[in-house]
Amino acid sequence: MNRMAWLLCAALSIFLLAPVAPASANVTLGVGNKALLGCDLTDPTDSLIPVADCGGGDEARNMPQNATWVKMTCWPANNKPGETGHQVHPYQSWVGTPAAAVFYNDPDNKKWYVAYHDGGYGGPTEAAPYYIAVQLKHPYTLTHFTIASSGDKPERDPKVWAIQGSNTGKDGDWTDIYRCNATSRETSPFRVYPRSEVMLYTAFTSATMYTTVTAEDVKGLAAKLKGKVIKKADFARPAKPYTWFRFMSTAAFNANTMDISDATNPAGFSLGQLEFYGTTTDKVEPAVKKGVKGAEGPKVASSRPAPKIVPATTVDAKDLAALPAAGKGELRKVINLDGEWEIAGGGMDSAPAQFASKVPVPGLIDLAAPAVSGGAYWYHKKFTTERCSARRSR
Repeated sequence: MNRMAWLLCAALSIFLLAPVAPASANVTLGVGNKALLGCDLTDPTDSLIPVADCGGGDEARNMPQNATWVKMTCWPANNKPGETGHQVHPYQSWVGTPAAAVFYNDPDNKKWYVAYHDGGYGGPTEAAPYYIAVQLKHPYTLTHFTIASSGDKPERDPKVWAIQGSNTGKDGDWTDIYRCNATSRETSPFRVYPRSEVMLYTAFTSATMYTTVTAEDVKGLAAKLKGKVIKKADFARPAKPYTWFRFMSTAAFNANTMDISDATNPAGFSLGQLEFYGTTTDKVEPAVKKGVKGAEGPKVASSRPAPKIVPATTVDAKDLAALPAAGKGELRKVINLDGEWEIAGGGMDSAPAQFASKVPVPGLIDLAAPAVSGGAYWYHKKFTTERCSARRSR
C-alpha cells in the first residue's frame, strides 16, 4: 500500500470511528419547573390551575382555571361510540396525564402520557400522529419555544416530532415550523438523563434577539440564559402568523406495538412541557402576572364542590370506656379484598343494575371476562365482618 492510500484509509477510519454529534436545542435552560421561561402564549399570566381529578367528565368540567386559549384538540382521543374512554379530550386522562398537561408549566409533576395498548392505537404513525394543538385568540408569529422531556421513562420520548402552525386547525392544513427527524438517541435532543430537561429553540441569535422578540420576552430570556450565547437560529422565522400551534409526533423511541410484555412498564409515549412565544400585530392587553405558582409548583383546582363543615361530634362517655386501653385489644380489623371482583361498564352518574363480568384485583380491566366496555367501570364485591355483612361498590 502506497503512502497516499494509507493516509486515505487512516482518514476514513477516523471519520467512521468519530461519534455522531447529538442534535440538540441551541440552549439547554436546565431541569424542571425552575428552568421554564414562564408567561408563554398559553399561560401569559402564569396563573393556570389544573383540575386535580381529570379521570372523567366533559371538557367544561376539566378545563383549567384561568385558561385563555380558544380551543384545544388532541390525538389519541377515544371518543368513538363503544370505545373505552382512556383520554376522551385534551383535559381528561384515566391515569392523570392528559394531553393538555404539557401547557400546565409543571414538568416536575405533570406530563402527557399515552399507553400504546390502552387507548393509544398501537403508537403514533405518519398517517395518525399523536398531537396536541391549541388555538389562540390572536395570530402570532412564533419566535421561540421550549420543550421538556417527561420526568421518567426515557424510552417513551418522541423520536420524530414537529412544531407546526395553522390558521384553521384542520387535518392537512399544518405547516412545519420546526421538525426533528431523529433516527437514534444520538441524533435526538431528548437525553436519557437528566429528565424534565428544558430545551430552548429560537428563530434568532443573541445578536438579533432584541429586534425579534417582545420586550417582556427579552427580560425572561435574559434571566434564564445568564450570559449564554445563541450562536445560530434553530428554525427560520415563519413567513406568516398563525392562530393554531401544535406539537405532533409520528414516532417515539418505544416501537409501535399492542403487546404488553411488561405490565409495570407498558410501551407508550410521553412529553413533559411546551412553551410557545411570538409576536402579533393585533392589539393585545398586556398580561399581568398573577404569581399563583410558588416553589411548591402550581396550585391544583378541584372539580368537586367544597366539603361541608361538619360540627364536632360528642361521644358518650360509656362508648369511650368500652374501647380497649392503648396497646391492648384490637381497634381496627384489616380485611384483604384482593381477589376476584364483579365488574360492569356504565355511566359516571349511577352504578349499573347488574354485574355480569368478573376481573382479578389488582389487575387490568382488559382481564375482565366476559369483556366489558363503557364510559366508566364499576367494581362490586361482597365481604363479611364479625358484626355485620356489607356490600361495597366503587
